[in-house]
Amino acid sequence: MDIGTNKFLTGSNGKLWFDGELMANLKKVDIKVEGQFDNVIVSGDHATYPQYKGYKVTGTITFAKVNTTVLAKYAAAYKSGIMPDSKIISKLTDKNTGASERIAVTGAVLTTLPLMGWEAQNLIDEEFPVSASGYEVLEEIA
Repeated sequence: MDIGTNKFLTGSNGKLWFDGELMANLKKVDIKVEGQFDNVIVSGDHATYPQYKGYKVTGTITFAKVNTTVLAKYAAAYKSGIMPDSKIISKLTDKNTGASERIAVTGAVLTTLPLMGWEAQNLIDEEFPVSASGYEVLEEIA
């Protein structure tokens, strides 16, 4: 089967919106849904059966540091105890066909804030761990 070298997707064609704002300084996003299972063991059977209990959405977003926008929003939330109910939308486009994959993550919160972290003569990245309560596939690449 010949796929062709131009069919592979690249993260360079991706965009991310955080609470409706396009994040031009995005470097990496890695958010996934993970199933939660109990192991069921039945007498006389050597197999272990996974019993589905639910799911959790977790991951990280990494930005090249250009400002303090995300940090400031969440620093105030941590002090007040009132967390923003954030929405994250990712769009990955196939440049050859124009088709896109869009995923929305809802009920998102940043679970860790990088307050300080830099090194002389190096660019600064900020990595924000994320937990969320929901997700939706908005658009698929066929």
